[in-house]
Amino acid sequence: MGDTSLVKKLHPPAKWAQRADTILLTISVEDIEKEQRELKVEDDRFFFHCKGGHEHHVYELDFKLYKEVDGSSLRQIPTDRELTFALKKKEPGTPFWPRLLESKEKQHWLKVDFNRWKDEDDSDVEEDGNFEDMMRKMGGGVPQGEMLEGINDEEDSDDEELPDLE
Repeated sequence: MGDTSLVKKLHPPAKWAQRADTILLTISVEDIEKEQRELKVEDDRFFFHCKGGHEHHVYELDFKLYKEVDGSSLRQIPTDRELTFALKKKEPGTPFWPRLLESKEKQHWLKVDFNRWKDEDDSDVEEDGNFEDMMRKMGGGVPQGEMLEGINDEEDSDDEELPDLE
């Protein structure tokens, strides 16, 4: 086995969102090699290391969170292309976190997941929502084959032909 400290570690693309009591973090790496994966979540730190993708690159994230989370609440939703983590905030409710990281410095690898984002003033924010119900809605606990059924069964309104421009 070689010295892995000499291997260049890349930041995987990541997206984050939040609810009143939960932080969601999605890391986009295809075909993660399970034996090359390491995850540590402490109260205020998130560490993820893996090998994956078509070229078997080494990816790593290691950052301090804006506030504390309950590491024992960690739930994972794996797919072939990404891995989503859900963590309960130690201090649920308002105010919402203004950012995921303790540092105010913008990170090129981190984006907001607007598809899962809920604002403080959204009327459908789960107040003391059931964490397990939210995970089920996101696909947690559903076999991967079943998750994909029915996705393309209906025609999308965006599929209609556009009128000619004059």
